Amino acid sequence: MALTDIQQFEQALKSAHNVLVVVRPQPNHDEIVSACAIAEWVKHRSAQATIVSSNYAQPSALKFIPATSSIDASAGQLHDFSISVAVGSTGVQNVRHELVDGTLTFHLTPNIGVVTAANVVTHTSEFRFDAIIAIGAPDLASLGDAYTQNTALFNAVPIINIDCAAANEQFGHLNLVDITCTSVAEVVYAIFRDTHADITQPTAQLLLTGVIAATRSFKFNAVNARTLQTASALISLGADRELVVHHLYRQRSIAALKLWGAVLSHLQSDPQQPLMWSSLTRDDFVRAGATERDLHDFIDELIYTAPGVKVFALIFEKGDDISVIVDAQKPYSASALVSGFSETTGGVGRTTSTLGGFALADATARVVNVLRAKMRG
Repeated sequence: MALTDIQQFEQALKSAHNVLVVVRPQPNHDEIVSACAIAEWVKHRSAQATIVSSNYAQPSALKFIPATSSIDASAGQLHDFSISVAVGSTGVQNVRHELVDGTLTFHLTPNIGVVTAANVVTHTSEFRFDAIIAIGAPDLASLGDAYTQNTALFNAVPIINIDCAAANEQFGHLNLVDITCTSVAEVVYAIFRDTHADITQPTAQLLLTGVIAATRSFKFNAVNARTLQTASALISLGADRELVVHHLYRQRSIAALKLWGAVLSHLQSDPQQPLMWSSLTRDDFVRAGATERDLHDFIDELIYTAPGVKVFALIFEKGDDISVIVDAQKPYSASALVSGFSETTGGVGRTTSTLGGFALADATARVVNVLRAKMRG
């Protein structure tokens, strides 16, 4: 009899010792906490887990969850150098190491007898990670540098793809994609439930945060009975809904509000297309005392409060270049709309691109013209 998806999931990770959990650059809150929850699950199974998101910066709204600070910006060294010592009946009394003048020395004291060079074998492992779990990524390219700088790893080890988006390209060796869920956290909860995992209070808090963030505190039309049942189950496991709502929606820094005001003051819309855009100068950021990270929360808020808008573009000065964030709702794809732009990261829902050699006004005009043309088809 064929194994179910959940059985395949358990089987794939049964022999895994070091798992890479990867999310796309500039992930949303749901993706971040879902990755943290999966990593905790892996660790509880006595394996190691590393979460990677290219150029990750912890969102201020998630600082109330310590686990969200443990995401790395790169996968680091992929290979391990191993030293094996055959001790046999001699046993081991003590092992220690020291690093002196760039030389790492290991000291091993046997219980009896002598350990010689003949007992020692060294080798370089194929890869440090032996499994990959991708969270909330529509395709491999959307993972950015985490994928493009480690393609050999992605070609060598099993990939488990967890998502809730219909646009997901089913790129994993195992695809746990449930488009009836309203959040990735809901998919992860279902995996934990079906594997009979012991969901701790911190893990329940992570998952409830993802559900609330993805549904704007259950305000989206897509919220269904299953979503509410998931939230209820997580609350019964100790998750605090008021704590999540307070940090996600009732705490806005003055700097973020000032930057949002600048975005709104430059806001424009197309009279014939469901398109809206705005632009920001370097001075706007300086006056507000805010950062690029604050923009993503604003875009989420804008898309929710302007349901007629399907595509929103934010063009802003960043260093000597121009950055462009494009958010697209169905039936549009952000990655398709900006396919001609350089240095693009992200996927179907949201992308970030870089334009060099343009003044802000010229870049804004170019971006808007490209979006108009592609939206017309």
